[in-house]
Amino acid sequence: MARLRFRRKKLLINPSFQLRSALLSLIFLLFCTFLLGFLIFFPLQRELATYAGVEEQAVISRQILMLHKRVWPGVALVFFLVGFFFVVNSHRTAGPVYRVGQTLEALIGGNFQVRMKLRKGDRFLELEEIVNRLAAELETADQKRRLELTELRQRLAALRQSLTRNGASLHDCQSSLDHLLRDLETQTTSKLLS
Repeated sequence: MARLRFRRKKLLINPSFQLRSALLSLIFLLFCTFLLGFLIFFPLQRELATYAGVEEQAVISRQILMLHKRVWPGVALVFFLVGFFFVVNSHRTAGPVYRVGQTLEALIGGNFQVRMKLRKGDRFLELEEIVNRLAAELETADQKRRLELTELRQRLAALRQSLTRNGASLHDCQSSLDHLLRDLETQTTSKLLS
């Protein structure tokens, strides 16, 4: 039986982040390339200018032309490979950030059963545990709140029943209401403090 793998379908998950980062990396690479080109070709150009003989200049000129034929296509290939590598590598960063955003949106929407799962090799794997712990805490708090609301509804229904009975006194009803209000205040205060 084949094991299902969790794979993202899109290479550009957060295009603005991934492409901007790739562009900045390529600009830095371009600067390094110009520096490398300067370090390679400038000494040859100075050497060419210092020789007066045509034969010596021809030898150096052939060296410069051969270097141009080899260096610039290699630089273009390196640019392509670095850009592609950066987009693929940033996928491991942008994907988890995107997934954290999705999970937090679900939690804000009240879906406390949602859990986040990142792929092996993704960046920010520690965020998976933190976000999932947050979701579990919110789910527990929501369940506790629902139980308390159910209990409060039951107590209010019992109070209503006792009011409708003939034998309920005004003092008993006030006492029950005061007790419910104290419980409600205690629960609200304890939630604010925790």
